[in-house]
Amino acid sequence: MSRLKRALSNINRKKLLDEDVLETQLERCLTTWDMTLLGIGAMIGSGLFVLTGEVAANTAGPSVSLSYFIAGIAALLAAICYAEFGARIPKAGSAYIFAYVAVGEIWAFLVGWNILLEYVVGAAATAKAFSGYFDELTGGYINQFIIDTLLGGEEWQSDIFSDFPDIMAALLIVILIILVSSGAALSTKLNSVVVVTSLGLVIFMFVTSMFYADVSNWSVGNGYFAYGFTGTLSGAATCFYAYLGFEVIAVSGEEAKTPAKSIPLATIYAFIVSASCYILASIGLTLMVPYMDIDPDAAFSAAFEYVGLDWAKYIVSIGAVLAILTSSFGNIFPLPRSLYAIASDGLLFKIFAKVNERTKVPIFGVIFFGIFSIVLAIFFDLDALIEFLSIGTLCGFSFVAASVIIVRYSPELCNITIRNPRGRPAIPNKRSNGEVSDILEEPGTISSEKELLTGRLKERFQCFAFLESSVPGETVVYCLAFSVICEFMTAIVLVYKYEDLLAGEWWAVMYVIILGSLAILSFMVIPMHHQSEIELDFKVPLVPFFPFASITLNLILMAELDSYTWIRFVIWVVLGLIIYGCYGYSHSIANQDAIGFVPLVDTHLLNDAGQTENGDTTYGGTNGINQT
Repeated sequence: MSRLKRALSNINRKKLLDEDVLETQLERCLTTWDMTLLGIGAMIGSGLFVLTGEVAANTAGPSVSLSYFIAGIAALLAAICYAEFGARIPKAGSAYIFAYVAVGEIWAFLVGWNILLEYVVGAAATAKAFSGYFDELTGGYINQFIIDTLLGGEEWQSDIFSDFPDIMAALLIVILIILVSSGAALSTKLNSVVVVTSLGLVIFMFVTSMFYADVSNWSVGNGYFAYGFTGTLSGAATCFYAYLGFEVIAVSGEEAKTPAKSIPLATIYAFIVSASCYILASIGLTLMVPYMDIDPDAAFSAAFEYVGLDWAKYIVSIGAVLAILTSSFGNIFPLPRSLYAIASDGLLFKIFAKVNERTKVPIFGVIFFGIFSIVLAIFFDLDALIEFLSIGTLCGFSFVAASVIIVRYSPELCNITIRNPRGRPAIPNKRSNGEVSDILEEPGTISSEKELLTGRLKERFQCFAFLESSVPGETVVYCLAFSVICEFMTAIVLVYKYEDLLAGEWWAVMYVIILGSLAILSFMVIPMHHQSEIELDFKVPLVPFFPFASITLNLILMAELDSYTWIRFVIWVVLGLIIYGCYGYSHSIANQDAIGFVPLVDTHLLNDAGQTENGDTTYGGTNGINQT
């Protein structure tokens, strides 16, 4: 039993950050402008030029702009959560680091493992989109040449695999691997030039489309909601993929010159610009062409040809190639940074953390996972790649949102900031006469009186004393976990048994009412507790409501994905758990330097050495509960 308790404690150990959180082997060379364009480039690309036509033609009809809006709300909530953590902890690894600090090692590893999948699959998907548009510029010559030369003129017949080996996509990934390996400064400057050019072309597309807009196109066929509102929601689940690039900003935080300022600002700027481009471009497309006549493979170039602007077709195709190129770069660029973070902690093989002395980039990780991405791009179908991509990302977003709530209500974690990376209890400011002052001189400090209340029941809710835990913040964690489980089970029924609910089937109605009520009630316990009032450079507003809304939307979108996507996701997770069990668990540097999750102790019971009266410490080490 003691071995089991130790194992459970170890897999939930938390990361203890370095004293100087800004110290890094990577080069701090990125400005707010660089990071904003990096985020825009990662978001605007295959999402705009591939997904818009596909969703408009086959899933949502003219309401594709509403699908982008709904997906944008879910992504915005996630982006705000990323921004707070990015300002707190400007380290490579993004959601992985956030989960490691707030939730625990095993969960952080699974988040990081799925983030790697997101970047690998995302690079393959965007490379295939690039290949398709570039082939169209040549009149289909390149792909037909490959089919005739390598396959004897006969395409492969498969629902999952590609119709032919996509050599063009593979070559693009090879070029991007070389570019990313050359260093952050050079690669981001080139990216910025291409992004600005792409934005100019997007503006051209929208303005030109307005001259040929016909409002009646929104009422032809089955009208604005051509596939019903469920089609609009299903389209939102697919369109969510278009916003996945914003986390590249947080991933690159370790290379930002002023991370506490640049990460939140770049995240919000990039998101506003990208969301505006998606919504306006989809409105222009569906007003210019009836949804049933939209070409899902090359929607915008075919639309201009439809209205007789053949010359604009080529400008749009060139713009699409440039935009998809930056999107592909946005998937390759953060890959080595995430690998570096996970491998540096000992959870993956150390060779992935080896940084090249000249370029300051962990090159081996780029090459290894780049080859994996090349294989996917050559052999797999684009639709299968996109569906596989979304589920891991939604999972990571949910963990980040949950981490924001956990940190705000944990006296152990709420002090973690760029100025206080180890989250030590704040020491009250003292006036010159020795009296304690409640005036806050710097962000990252709070008065001791307020600090002691974090994670405890508010005074007006003391009648619910049974909810009070001996460990402040523990009740919040349990209620959040239970609420999320109930929410997800409710979302599954809402998505798959929607018709039974509309028909008034008693079992479906009761199922949703019971689980939905349990989810709401358990969540409402959270705001009954005091949360941290520590000052930060950027904070998520309306905690816990904003992060919980993000989790809710993410769960609904995850429930929209098909069963084959879930099967592939489970296989990937099991593979990750095998790697963690065989290597990561025993090689984790958190064996000597971690915060144990069970049991936590009250912050106010610690002495100056961070120990309790019996010698235990929440920071690991020789007396720690996590010694192995």
